[in-house]
Amino acid sequence: MRKQHVDSGRYKGLADLKGMKVALPGPGTGATSTINQGLKTVGLSFKDIEPTYLAYPQHVTAMSNGAVDAGLTTEPAATYAVEQKIAVKIMTNDEYYPNSDATHIIYSAIFTEKRPDVAKRFMRAFIKAMRFYDGALADGGLKGPNAEEVINILMEFTALKNPALYRTMHTQGSNPDARLNWDSLRTDFEFFKTQGWIEGVVDINQTVNTSFADAALKELGPYVRK
Repeated sequence: MRKQHVDSGRYKGLADLKGMKVALPGPGTGATSTINQGLKTVGLSFKDIEPTYLAYPQHVTAMSNGAVDAGLTTEPAATYAVEQKIAVKIMTNDEYYPNSDATHIIYSAIFTEKRPDVAKRFMRAFIKAMRFYDGALADGGLKGPNAEEVINILMEFTALKNPALYRTMHTQGSNPDARLNWDSLRTDFEFFKTQGWIEGVVDINQTVNTSFADAALKELGPYVRK
């Protein structure tokens, strides 16, 4: 998943964020570990910034009124903020934390135990949808063969109705075989532990179940991009 560091234009790079108020969606979210990875590339860490926890839709407003100095935010807010000259882009997180896992499908225990067949069919449909979306990606944006169809679907089912913004913003990627990046999961997990957000003795392998994705892939086969 790609997120963008954007700020009010007073800073030139991650090193300049030291001591600054940085908008993040919340403690224990992937964004906190992601920005820590970025700060490490310039000799800093999470303790060197002042995290300000706000929902993603509030990031641009907070930058425009000076409530925060910078933010690690998502699309389409990042592109909108740059186009409206509210902020400038520093960099995207794929430059220093490539292929990190940021979002996941989570089933409840009741769902998997009481309706396992539905859970399997949902995962199969989800993977097919990811593969269709992947066909819309090219050159870091929605510029691939399926782009117009995907844009129309997004406009129909989301609040964003501006096709031009879809065509200019950076896009998030996903693994079309629903495979997890275990290295990034472990990095995030260890960071959360250092912050005191994980209590007790917990092993990351206890928290992940890929059986439904594995079952779907047996039926669908590995992804081959056309």
